[in-house]
Order: sequence, then C-alpha cells, then structure tokens
Amino acid sequence: YRCNLITTDGETMVDYSAGHVTTDEARTLIEHLSEKLGGRKYSFYPGISYRHLMVWRDGNPEQKTTPPHDIMGQPLSTYLPTGEKEEVLRSLMWDAHELLEGHEINRIRREEGKNPANMIWLWGQGFAPKLESFAVKYGRTGAVIAAVDLIRGIGHLAGLKVLDVPGITGYLDTNYKGKGDAAVEALNAYDLVIVHVEAPDEAGHLGDVEEKIKAIERIDSDVVGTILEGMKNIEDDWRFMALPDHATPVSLRTHARGPVPFLLYDSRTTPSGPRLPFDERGLQETRFQIERGEELIPLLLQS
Repeated sequence: YRCNLITTDGETMVDYSAGHVTTDEARTLIEHLSEKLGGRKYSFYPGISYRHLMVWRDGNPEQKTTPPHDIMGQPLSTYLPTGEKEEVLRSLMWDAHELLEGHEINRIRREEGKNPANMIWLWGQGFAPKLESFAVKYGRTGAVIAAVDLIRGIGHLAGLKVLDVPGITGYLDTNYKGKGDAAVEALNAYDLVIVHVEAPDEAGHLGDVEEKIKAIERIDSDVVGTILEGMKNIEDDWRFMALPDHATPVSLRTHARGPVPFLLYDSRTTPSGPRLPFDERGLQETRFQIERGEELIPLLLQS
C-alpha cells in the first residue's frame, strides 16, 4: 500500500503531503510507526518526503481506496478504505494518528507554522510486480533519475540503474539543473537515461497555475535545455523524447484520463512539416498517434 503522511484537522483532509514534510522528518515518523505498529504482519518502509510504503503480509488488497490528493478539504470518513478487512486498514490509520499527533517533530512543525504529518493514508494497493529486465528485453543499458519512489521502484524492478542526485525532492523546489547535468553525465555510461520531474503534477494537485507555469519553464530551461546543450558534445547519433505521463489540470487538482502529447527528436533527421504546439492543441492536430504506452520505448530505440 502507498502510505502517505498527511495533515488532518479533526475529520478533514487538509494536506495530502503534510506540508511537503522533509525526508529526514518523515523517516523519523515512519520509523516510529514501524516500532509501535510494525511486526511480522505489518511493515513500514520510509521513502522520500510524504511518500512511503506499508506492506501487509497475508493480507488481502481487495479494498476500494482513494488517492489523498483527490480529497483535499473533504471529510475523511467518506473516503476511508472499504471492502474486505477494511477495519484493519482503518485501525492502522487511526492508530498512526494517535502516535503522530503529539510527536515532537509535529510539535515543532506547528510552532514553525507548518502543517503537521499527523496521520497516514493507505491507498494504491497491489502486489509487488515482476518486470522483465530492460537489458534482456532491449539489449541496452539504462538509468533512471527521479525523486519519486514509484518511478525509482519501477526502474529498479526493470534492472535500470537508479541514480541519486543531490537536491531532488519530487516537489516544486527540486534541483532541476542537477537532473539535467546528471542525465548528460550518465549518457557517458548508459545507452538510455530516463529523467522524471514531478513538479508540474504537484502544482496541478495544489491548484496553483503560477507554480505550474514556473515548473514547466524550469523543466524547459534547466532539464531539457541542459540535456540538449550537453548533447552537442556527443559525437554519436542520438534521440530525445519528451512527454508527460498524464494530465493534472489545475482546475481539477487531480489526474485526468486521455491521450498526452509526446515529442521525438532524431539527430540524424531534419524536422519537416508543420510544427505543432506541444500541448493539448497538438493532440487535436496530429496525424500520428500511439495507442499503447509501451510502444514508445521501441519507437525511441529504433536504429
């Protein structure tokens, strides 16, 4: 189960990220829960900032759960897990609330005017997947640069090298330039480097259009710009792909289904034809569509 640290006020979901609690603070809180609530049956694993993991051994993930970023300002009771053994998950969440509410870290956060990480929210459950090795499937080496545990975990399961970059947070304050620099350096050792930036998604969940614009501009200048500048020093042919994984409209503050635009550049070819905008308008004007997401990597790796 995903295990978010959240902020509640009574029965209301105040903040799905607990004020973007720091990784060090969060680790202490999750380790506290592990000591008090963990054991053979339940295990808590700290991640980055507010994102963590709870493993329920011998459990049954047949419940309906709700992403916490979908219910900001809503009553918790309406969205608590429902289904088989729902009482187990609900008890864990409320027990965690009792343990975290008065924790020293949260006392200090309140004094500093920050949202406390005073509860956990369990959601997004499933079994640990087994993925085919990327190297075996495609005959290429690869690396991942990301601060979000979900992306890092997928990379690990696919046998990609998960690179650590100082200052990356999975939030608005991430080290954009550091990601770009690390990608350029990694291309000296790996055939493919995947760079993930979470900031626009976070801004969408916050409903903050100004921050979303800033995040996209920073990606354009400090991530994409840094990579493209670095590619000038690479003598071999190369390809570059950019795309979002989904939309997170500021107006909705949650994920939206539907197609997304992608850009593919090949250093061996000269672009021709009309230039489409890299946004929702391009989706309506393009004549080239990919129906299944897993078809993108073979397209990128075409020689």
